[in-house]
Amino acid sequence: MNKNTVYSLRILTSTFLPHLSCSLVQNFVGPLAPFLQESLSITRTQIGMLISIQHVGQVAMAIPAGAIVERVGIRIWLFFSPFFLGLCALYFACAKSFIAGVVIFLLGGFMYAFINPATTKAILLGFAQERRGTAIGIKHTGTPAGSFIAAAVLPAAALAYGWEWSIILVAVISILVGLFGWLLYQERENNSVGEEAILPQQSNAKEDIFKLLRNTDFLLTSGLQAIFVMSLYIIQAYLVLYLVEFLGYSKVYAGFVMAAVQLIGAISRIGFGMVSDFIFDGRRVPVLQIMGFITVIGLVGLGFLNAATPSWITFLAASLAGGGSTGFMGTAVLLRAELAGKHLVATSTGMGMAIAASGILLGPPLFGFIVDSIHSYRIAWEAIALLNLVSTLLLRFIHEPVGKEIQKGF
Repeated sequence: MNKNTVYSLRILTSTFLPHLSCSLVQNFVGPLAPFLQESLSITRTQIGMLISIQHVGQVAMAIPAGAIVERVGIRIWLFFSPFFLGLCALYFACAKSFIAGVVIFLLGGFMYAFINPATTKAILLGFAQERRGTAIGIKHTGTPAGSFIAAAVLPAAALAYGWEWSIILVAVISILVGLFGWLLYQERENNSVGEEAILPQQSNAKEDIFKLLRNTDFLLTSGLQAIFVMSLYIIQAYLVLYLVEFLGYSKVYAGFVMAAVQLIGAISRIGFGMVSDFIFDGRRVPVLQIMGFITVIGLVGLGFLNAATPSWITFLAASLAGGGSTGFMGTAVLLRAELAGKHLVATSTGMGMAIAASGILLGPPLFGFIVDSIHSYRIAWEAIALLNLVSTLLLRFIHEPVGKEIQKGF
């Protein structure tokens, strides 16, 4: 392999693994929800709160995190974020209380805020424009890959050894990934990718933020992403409970379905990133529209399931909803960065995630509250489907940069 290929593999690996390990920590609640509900005596609404509280810290820190990454650099956060999240998971496994979960997930959210700006900037510094969609897709595949491992392994491990040991395993993996990221990541000399070198630029954080606030396409992209990220986290929080409580599946089989959905989501991130690069010539909006409609169809399908529904239809509906909403994320993050321009990559990623994460703060607890209050999953699923349909239709109003416009930005 030549030097450029080896470097590209180092970048992909050192950005993929932090997403995987942090996803393991963030997403163990969903697969373990039946065990946590029984052991900690908590409600569905509280399960949603554990999912959402992580993102309070993430939203609060997202914009400062982007600005800090612009100035401090990338490598330190590829180490410290996974390492700190691993320590948080370890504490929760030992404390065994809902209040402890609220505290550690809040603290973990502050540190998770650095992952997306750091890894996105690493990709945009390390890859030319015509390969970024695929690279971003691979990088973001770490998130569904972590969710896949959590869903595939943790329910069975919890049955065999207890949910505490399942979470300890997650913690150890995240700590080791942090150490590995520190050793592996290396910036390309002169930050050049065969185009104009990206040179350090002195800028004012407040000015950067106001530039983005005046960028209506950036704000619309971030706002619409909030709906899809909300759907994704609702699926991750409640799909296993839905399959166990409402449809009568076993905990292990429900975990298998969730794992399969995450695997399909991982494939969709890479696949639709390649579609964007090679079929739509770097255009992102058409791909987002396709994934939006796929998500809507899946969510409508979930709402109409019942105990008599064949298992393959259940699997198909879950796969469409989860795969579409998961695939949406990577391409949306790349579009946001391209709308902002090269000197605002980390700041735009942090600010965009702050806006998008509002969906995570509101969605899972609200979904759980609806189900707790009216005892109907169907109404909850259909409400989310309607929001996703409106968001998909609004995507047509985004004016994305194409061709030379992107080259000017990067």
